Amino acid sequence: MANQYLILVTCVLFYISFFVGYQLALTFIDFSPPMKRTILPVLMVSVIAFISKICLGASAPIHTIIVVIVYAGVIHISNQTNILFSLIGSLLSVITLIFGSLILACPLFIELGYTIPTNFNGVAWLFLALLELIVPALVLIILKISKFSLINYFSITNKGN
Repeated sequence: MANQYLILVTCVLFYISFFVGYQLALTFIDFSPPMKRTILPVLMVSVIAFISKICLGASAPIHTIIVVIVYAGVIHISNQTNILFSLIGSLLSVITLIFGSLILACPLFIELGYTIPTNFNGVAWLFLALLELIVPALVLIILKISKFSLINYFSITNKGN
């Protein structure tokens, strides 16, 4: 029974993680579709990522490439955005997650006396996954509040030249 709850929590955490990443990628490219239009795309991305990482056991670099491509593809297809901007938003979102993991989540996790889990089950892995959400969620909140737009930033920069 406890194992079923752990699987359910893992799936929910995957969805939340990819929801934050998807929203972050959209925010980087200044695109904000209604929430109901993001539910299915995020579900597709999270299922593909779950299959890539958990079912197929893809290595970290391969999994990262898969996630970037899937994010970019789903953003492009579901929102009719420019593929280049979709790829840029996707890359920035994944870089933010990796940066947060390396700078905050993993050091804090180790400082609390845990060891980095090698498999993707158990409470330690769930705790690490939650810690990895801190930086992307904070960046998303800051970008939303400040109304920062990478597209507008590039447009303003190019007008000055």
